[in-house]
Amino acid sequence: MNEIITRLATSIALMVLAAIVMLAGFGFLLAAFYLGLLRFIEPPMAALAVGFSAFMVALILLLIARRSSRPRRRPLVRRPSDGMAYAAEIPGEASGGLEAEAVDLGMRLASDGRRLLRSHAKGAALTALCAGLVVGVSPRLRRTVWRFMQ
Repeated sequence: MNEIITRLATSIALMVLAAIVMLAGFGFLLAAFYLGLLRFIEPPMAALAVGFSAFMVALILLLIARRSSRPRRRPLVRRPSDGMAYAAEIPGEASGGLEAEAVDLGMRLASDGRRLLRSHAKGAALTALCAGLVVGVSPRLRRTVWRFMQ
């Protein structure tokens, strides 16, 4: 375990050192760019051009980092017989039994419910919050819901 932590700490230290060296190298590149521009334009304009180019490089890197950090969305694919694979797994039942149909119906309802919740996530969260507040505030409603659930 200590060996893993040591290797991880060494890797992190080397990455930080590499980032510092790269930052220094980028600074020297910007300085060379500035000095090269001084031959053609005034010093304030050269500084503006160098600053703007550095800003654009940083913006592009931030956009790339933002795009790569987002989870990739996969399109929802509806499988025609999602429950049939589960229906065949019920021990002692043929694929046409009542339990197999119940499993198939349950799987379809779960799939439809999941899709509905994902498409209306904010409304579902707000509804759950309001219902929780109402049930938490009203003891009479809480008893009614408790009796209904038993």
